[in-house]
Amino acid sequence: MTPTVISVINQSQRISDDDVERMTHAVSKQLASDVAPIWGLVPALEFVKSGGKPTAGSCPCYVIDTPDIDDALGYHDEGSDGVPYIKVFVDPTLDNGGTALAGDNAVSVTLSHEVLELLGDSPANKWADGPKGVDYAFELCDAVEGDVYEVDGVSVSNFVYPAFFDPHAAHGERLDHLRKLTRSFAMTSGGYQITRTEPGTIAQVFAAATSHSTASGIRLHFGPDMPEWKRRGIINKHDKLRRRRPRAAA
Repeated sequence: MTPTVISVINQSQRISDDDVERMTHAVSKQLASDVAPIWGLVPALEFVKSGGKPTAGSCPCYVIDTPDIDDALGYHDEGSDGVPYIKVFVDPTLDNGGTALAGDNAVSVTLSHEVLELLGDSPANKWADGPKGVDYAFELCDAVEGDVYEVDGVSVSNFVYPAFFDPHAAHGERLDHLRKLTRSFAMTSGGYQITRTEPGTIAQVFAAATSHSTASGIRLHFGPDMPEWKRRGIINKHDKLRRRRPRAAA
């Protein structure tokens, strides 16, 4: 079940509490203004100051310097206790991305991305039935993760609308917040997707994309503008997380 409160806790030595608090407020505004009218109820976000206590029963979101999965920017998952959690990592955004990523405020984009995806699939185990027998992971940001916009001067992630997961969506129906996509189950050039088939062979889903089969047998599809270092982080993340348990149908 999606938590009612997400507590953002800064454990980084490289980014200040003031900056993380500003990002938290921007993502909270994104949830209320942009996401809730489309996806319904959204969790409240709170920033927990140093020495403070998060709301009891909230989902923790840790901002950490060094990733526990090589090159990962962040991820959400569910613990063995059934409580979802988020980790956002600072080092890869500063060490690998250079000035381009810094200009996009990659930490805030990752925070936005993971919060929105936890909203859509808090246990990280849902699939949507796509065309030609291909299942697509129910992720709200992956397909458009290369596209950002600003809320109060803070960069946040683009996200998809419900029609994105509908193989019979009406022509012209809005598929993502920034109106970048023109067909369901597509992706923009800086995005990626996770697919599987049951049964059958994996189908290529985007002609200009490259793909990679993970250790868990799931296929990742990358847009042509996805940086190589970022692809490595995504592959490492999904090799570790996605093979833990079977994913349920959405």
